[in-house]
Amino acid sequence: MLYPFAWVNDPRSATAAAAGGCMLVDPRRLEEAGGIEVIAGDLIDDCALAALMKRHGPIWLGLTDRARSLRPYRSFAAIGRMVSRSAFAQLGFSTWMLAATVAGMALLYVAPAGHRPLRDWRGADRGAAAWVAMAASYQPMLHFYRLGFWRGALLPLIGACYVAFTLTSAIDHLARTRRHVEGRGPGHWDADMSQIAWDSGKGHGDENFPVASVLIAPRHRSTVLAFYRVARMADDVADHPGAARSDKLARLAAIEASLIGADDSVVQAVTLRRVLQERGLTSRHMLDLLEAFRRDVTKNRYADWDDLMDYCRYSAAPVGRFVLDVHGEPTSLWAASDALCAALQ
Repeated sequence: MLYPFAWVNDPRSATAAAAGGCMLVDPRRLEEAGGIEVIAGDLIDDCALAALMKRHGPIWLGLTDRARSLRPYRSFAAIGRMVSRSAFAQLGFSTWMLAATVAGMALLYVAPAGHRPLRDWRGADRGAAAWVAMAASYQPMLHFYRLGFWRGALLPLIGACYVAFTLTSAIDHLARTRRHVEGRGPGHWDADMSQIAWDSGKGHGDENFPVASVLIAPRHRSTVLAFYRVARMADDVADHPGAARSDKLARLAAIEASLIGADDSVVQAVTLRRVLQERGLTSRHMLDLLEAFRRDVTKNRYADWDDLMDYCRYSAAPVGRFVLDVHGEPTSLWAASDALCAALQ
């Protein structure tokens, strides 16, 4: 019901899906696709990985009874949190999709069990027939996993629970958005002292410039994407409309600390640090960019052309220099690259 296996397994179809409990990936194909860093910002990472890999060749989705979950769900509430964490994201954060999904789930799963005759017994009879058909359609799956046949009769209750989980996911998202608008979002602390995400939601596909495009050799794409993700995160911090200046500077300092290895609090910066170490590349270029983002927070005007070009030395030039370093080009090309990057800036 959830996964159209034939479409997923058809290389001519664009449909991709996955179940994250067990995924096997050819490391060479993953590297050609840009590496795991490409989906580092995706909430539903298993489906994101499936979509990424299908763009670079066929994938296969199937059933197995040999996979065992290592993540315990010891209560109904834990299951609810697991579903609601990503349910609204799967609907593209669309209230129209939410309404359609709730209506569809209620019609397919809840209505048959709650059907009552309007004028005679035939209404209830049709509801019972739909309930029986629903339970019968679920029997092959129950048989595959060696579960009792009677569980099929619980589908209306299960459907109602999923509706509730989906609505909870939407309510939680709207509450987070409201906190963001009210200035209690990025840069401010909740009562449990966990910091709400700073990111704007933009990814490399949303920019008005190409990031790790097909013009870059596959072996370099994951490095470029790791650099981009830290730059995007720092830009979101500097440009955030609701956070205080002190909070922005503190967050940028935290990014820098993780980049240079003083701590591991910012995952994206830690990832970039390790990638740079593996490739033997300097962190200087990202440190220069962070200086530019600090200036974005503290400085609104530039006195003259030289002052502006000094800013470009930190905000634009490091990107070109980094790309040159990734490709093993000599520093003698930096001057030409700086001029190009400053012009683009």
